[in-house]
Amino acid sequence: MSAETIKEFLVGLGFKVDEAGLAKFSEGIASASLRVTALATAATAAAAGIVASVQHIASEYDQLDKLATQFRTTADAVDEFIDTAKILGLSDEKSIESLKNLDRAIVDTSMGMGRAKLVFEDLGIKVTDAAGKLKPTTEVMGELAEKFKDMERGKQLRVMERLGLDPALLKVFNGDLAAISAELQEIDKAADFDFETAIVESKAFMQIWRQMQQEIEKWKMLFSKAFESVAVKLMPKFRAQIKSITDSMVAFRKKVMENMPKAIEAIIAEGIWAGEILTELKGDDGFGYDPLFLDAKTGKTVAELPLEIKSRISHRGHAMTKLLQKLERLAL
Repeated sequence: MSAETIKEFLVGLGFKVDEAGLAKFSEGIASASLRVTALATAATAAAAGIVASVQHIASEYDQLDKLATQFRTTADAVDEFIDTAKILGLSDEKSIESLKNLDRAIVDTSMGMGRAKLVFEDLGIKVTDAAGKLKPTTEVMGELAEKFKDMERGKQLRVMERLGLDPALLKVFNGDLAAISAELQEIDKAADFDFETAIVESKAFMQIWRQMQQEIEKWKMLFSKAFESVAVKLMPKFRAQIKSITDSMVAFRKKVMENMPKAIEAIIAEGIWAGEILTELKGDDGFGYDPLFLDAKTGKTVAELPLEIKSRISHRGHAMTKLLQKLERLAL
């Protein structure tokens, strides 16, 4: 809002307007507007950051639920194993990779395949329950941890290598898992965190998130197709213009080709210098064979002729004269 507009408004209300005060008031309004705009921008950026963080967390818990299905266990059990390993210095990636490798070893053993079968037999660990179904991967991991308590380090490492487990998991196997588990539960309780709610909400959030991502892709596709549609509609017009240009190029090329022999002939000129070759040198000027070449008209060798005359009567001079005459006739 301009100062003049504010002035008219105040005068219309019957106020006496002080010009200096009005200017200061206007500056204050402008400054406040800028601050409000900056605050709104910052708020928008903060909101986008919060949404991104929420999406990241939802994605992690949604992934946990999928891993739980793969490992025939609960998402809570997978989460507790990963958190325990993280506390003891193992990354989430290595923990998940170890679970996947162990699960692969369990499946192979149940089918009587792979070297893991001998490892499990040696340790007395069964990979199936009483009903013949595969045990949860986290349960087998727990049984391994129990076996490792009384096992010397060298054998521990050999077992882990054969089962595809990261050696860093030794920290987990040798740690006080019960105490860590209890501490993790206390942390969840203090943070008022309910794991089951997190899983349910994360699945629902990721479902709508994926729908939004699909909708965004549809919008991209819409604009892409619209551009392609415009391009297709322009093709006939451009095609006609390009054809016209191409036809002109073809016609011009053919005309050039037809006149090419004449053009070549027009720029070729021959010069002849009549004379004879002597056996003795005569003259001090020139170079090469000049002292030996006797001009038929002047009776002098080229080395005896002034440069101006040499240039005019030489074979090069004759050729250049003829070429210039041809170019003049062609109006070039």
